[in-house]
Amino acid sequence: MGTGFSDAMILNALDATDFLFAISMDTDMAYAVMGNPNLKDVVMPDDVVDKVM
Repeated sequence: MGTGFSDAMILNALDATDFLFAISMDTDMAYAVMGNPNLKDVVMPDDVVDKVM
């Protein structure tokens, strides 16, 4: 699979901002964040995280 183009843009934008975290309900975003510990935190519902674990 891989991170979609828009998800990658969101993660790059988050990295370039002063925001400490983002909020998402996207499972693709969960895969990306859990796969790279260097990314900033993304807050998401437990059921989204449970789907990817």
